[in-house]
Amino acid sequence: MRKIVCIIMTICLCGAASAQKADFRKGNRQFKKGDYGQADISDRKGLLKDSTSVKGGYNLANNLYRQQNFDEAATQMDAIPVDSLNVKEFDADVLFNKGDIAIARQDWQTAVNCFIQYLMVHPEDIAAKENYTYARYHLQNQDQNQNQDQNNQDQNQDQQQDQKDQPQLSPRDL
Repeated sequence: MRKIVCIIMTICLCGAASAQKADFRKGNRQFKKGDYGQADISDRKGLLKDSTSVKGGYNLANNLYRQQNFDEAATQMDAIPVDSLNVKEFDADVLFNKGDIAIARQDWQTAVNCFIQYLMVHPEDIAAKENYTYARYHLQNQDQNQNQDQNNQDQNQDQQQDQKDQPQLSPRDL
């Protein structure tokens, strides 16, 4: 009797797993065709059946990125665990895509950090080097602009203080 129950449970579990994988495979085919909206739907169906699927979350994040839904893509990509001390091939791809999403969102610091980690695994990747350089350039400009804005604010405050310190002449004093 136990064997029969075990066999039935195994069949049910395999059937559920194959249905979930079927959704992801369908989503992959649609993604390759450029039908990102339908791929998004298929991946979401797969994630409803298996919310712990890392590759399913990765696929959904890529679909969202292609649809220029950068905020949701970043949220989905951030949910994917990346072991930064032992970056595997898949994790490196996640880092590259996180960097691309960060560039699209103009989150320069995150982009720089992701591409640094990616380049530790793939130092020969020209596209990653270009993206890293691009993000670093914008990060430096952002820092310079913030410093300039702060200096301008300080100067304005100094000028206002100087004006307050000068004696005010009334029309009678003239």
